[in-house]
Formats: sequence, structure tokens, C-alpha cells
Amino acid sequence: MSRSFELVMKVNEVMKRKVVTIESKETAAEAARLMTEKGVGCLVATKEGKIAGIVTERDMVIRIIAQNLNPEKVKVEEFMTRSVVTYPPDAFISEVIHAMSRHRIRRVPIVDNRGRLAGIVTAYDIALLGCPWMPTH
Repeated sequence: MSRSFELVMKVNEVMKRKVVTIESKETAAEAARLMTEKGVGCLVATKEGKIAGIVTERDMVIRIIAQNLNPEKVKVEEFMTRSVVTYPPDAFISEVIHAMSRHRIRRVPIVDNRGRLAGIVTAYDIALLGCPWMPTH
């Protein structure tokens, strides 16, 4: 793959296929441990095998730490972002970039035609392509 950025690239050419997930019934403490262990800034929360939400480091800071809540007691489903923007693997990367800008997000889970998690695209992945634009929010 060329390092030059092309808006006609498909998401499946860029996405990471190994996505770290967590069950929505797990605790915030377990989410933090998993993020640390895997070296990731977000987890896709699942419930019965389907995407239920997304948890980011920012969510943990704003919704747990800043609220002085006990991470051992708060469940992921209580603080995760529920409205998750997703795209299929055959979408154009330009569509994902537009969605990131419009929704002020940095991560977009990729789902197959059955709604199963297939990968994830992050602003970092796009930046690595040499894209002159990267979400800053």
C-alpha cells in the first residue's frame, strides 16, 4: 500500500482487524486494566455478541474519575457511549473521515453485513496514511 493518501481507498485496506472488546457488564476497573494490558485507547463494548457501545480513555476520565465514582463498582454499560457510528468494510475511507469530522470522533468500528465487528479505523490509522487531515477532537 502506498503511503500517499487516497480518498478512494476502501476501509478494509486501512482498518485494524484485531479489535479489543469488553462485555458491557464488566466494570470500569476491568476496562482500564484491559486498555492498559492491550495498549489501546478504546474498547468496543459488546452485549450478546453485538456492539453495545464504545469506551474511550476520555469516557473513563470524564464519567468515572471526574465524578469520583468507584471503578470497581461502575459497569461499562453505565458510562459507555451507546450511539456508535459504524461503517461497512467496503465503504470509502473518505466517508469515514467525513463522519469523524461531523461527529467529532476518533474511532469508527467496522461491521460486516451481519452486524458483526470486523475491525476498527482510528484517526491515527488515517494519519499514518499521510492524510493531511486528522480529527483533533
